[in-house]
Amino acid sequence: MKAQKITERQINHVKSLGYGNEEPAIPRETMNNIQLLRAYSWYGAMKDNDDALKYLKDFYKSHPFVLRALDKVEINKTLAWMARLLTRGAILSSSDHRKMSVYTQQLEQIGRIVQDQPRGSSEKQAVDKLDLYLPTFEDAIDQLDGDFDPHQYLESHSVGQIFVIRIRQYYQPKLDEMIHVVEGSDPELVEGYKHLNAVDQKILRDYYLKIVNACNAYLEDAKNKKTARKPRQKSDQQILKHFKCCDRYEPLGVVSIPPSQVLGCSELYVYNTSNNVLTAFIAKEGGLGVHRSSITNFDEKLTSSKRVGKRFKSAFELISKGSKKERATIMDTLITEAVRTSDRINTNVVLLKAYR
Repeated sequence: MKAQKITERQINHVKSLGYGNEEPAIPRETMNNIQLLRAYSWYGAMKDNDDALKYLKDFYKSHPFVLRALDKVEINKTLAWMARLLTRGAILSSSDHRKMSVYTQQLEQIGRIVQDQPRGSSEKQAVDKLDLYLPTFEDAIDQLDGDFDPHQYLESHSVGQIFVIRIRQYYQPKLDEMIHVVEGSDPELVEGYKHLNAVDQKILRDYYLKIVNACNAYLEDAKNKKTARKPRQKSDQQILKHFKCCDRYEPLGVVSIPPSQVLGCSELYVYNTSNNVLTAFIAKEGGLGVHRSSITNFDEKLTSSKRVGKRFKSAFELISKGSKKERATIMDTLITEAVRTSDRINTNVVLLKAYR
């Protein structure tokens, strides 16, 4: 960045304030507006953009996201001078601290977005794309077009958040300047805008405020529209990773069906070889599921379990070949008492049959 040349007029102005080549002294009490304006005038005359960037980086050295953003945006030199004063131990008012806090949040937001950009994204391309939007805003400002709605423009062109933040960063310093001009709090700025009458100054201030507020509202809307990320769909293999069953039970000559057939089925019949219990799982809407080693989404009222005893073969015949109506009577044919249904499947349980 090319250093700015300090003019004789600037040097004389600084000397008229009672300052030399040394930085303004830091008072022990809270700096008032007059002291701040004099300090800003000294820094504005004696320091350039490189110095302003260095002051901000010194102030934000423990904020990695802000440091990343400082290399991407047009910096606010007034806040850079404020950062320098704070670094040197100046005591500022609560309103000045709020300004720095807002600036910090904006820079950190930019830094996080820049970090999330895909690898290989070009900063030059980003700047070029920003140049597509700014001329529209500048034309509206030149004409003070009352019909131009910046928020509607951002929405209709689906402008990315990173560019909206940069548009805000571009106009925020201009808004700050115009506020000082309208309030008459900065003699140099008042001199610089004397070609505008008081009415036009207020109109220009309000226009900048309109753009900044539109950017803030657009970013807030974008944040509220973010939807929760859908959970990644798991494969059958991932779902059944912890699901173990008895592959084959020789005494009865029965073999388990593939566990993947359990997923989404409407009926499932299992036999526990350790306690001789037959269970008929009846699914709720959506079919049965599996969580680790348990059967899920079954209807507890329709699902039942009973000890089979010597009737296993006849029950198994109905399970394997019976119609849906016949399968519904299986548990009624067992004269034993119902037992509590366990949803856990282990290596003692044979998966007899599943129906869709």
